Amino acid sequence: MSGKRERKNPDVRRDEIITAARLLFAHQGFGNTTMQQVVNEAGTSIGNCYFYFPNKVELYRGVVESVNSEISDLVDSAIMQMNTPYEKLAAAVYYGVMSVLELIDSAALILTGTDHPDIRRSIIDHYTKRIFRFLRRNPAITGDLDLEMTSIAWQGGMFNLIERYVKDKSDVKVTEVARFLVRWNLRALNATEETIGEALKIVERKYNEQFR
Repeated sequence: MSGKRERKNPDVRRDEIITAARLLFAHQGFGNTTMQQVVNEAGTSIGNCYFYFPNKVELYRGVVESVNSEISDLVDSAIMQMNTPYEKLAAAVYYGVMSVLELIDSAALILTGTDHPDIRRSIIDHYTKRIFRFLRRNPAITGDLDLEMTSIAWQGGMFNLIERYVKDKSDVKVTEVARFLVRWNLRALNATEETIGEALKIVERKYNEQFR
């Protein structure tokens, strides 16, 4: 045997650092977590960590992007199971809320736990762009509404409610938060109560079959 240590794939090492940081940020908060703690948790060197992330803010950004990717994948998968545009929108909202608050470990703490305005803005922008692209592909449901303002209002309202829910440690059931936001957002797009009720019924049935 040569005794040489096997070198890890850079992507694997980066993922390990993000996983470690995600755990620490969720349990200790951004301010109480040091880069050295992340390094120790990941089992790597401080030099390795700084190679991928020049500072703690950029590391937090990497963690946020990882969480956003997980949520987006779950939402996209749910949307593909739906038929009508309103069902797809209902699925996007319902699965989005449930992903943050129930399905993805520490997602809510990560997404609402930063006081950095640029990172907070990047989180909202990520989901605002997603809803904008969806609405642009389905013009029949928006009518003459301005797509940019609709997307900003849609996502801003969702993020602020989720943020308040997390920070206040509300005892309202997560499913009630998801249902409320589905109804609220679809009403804003002039969906009838019958359409909203049917879409919500289909989405909840699919969700319960998959995760309950």
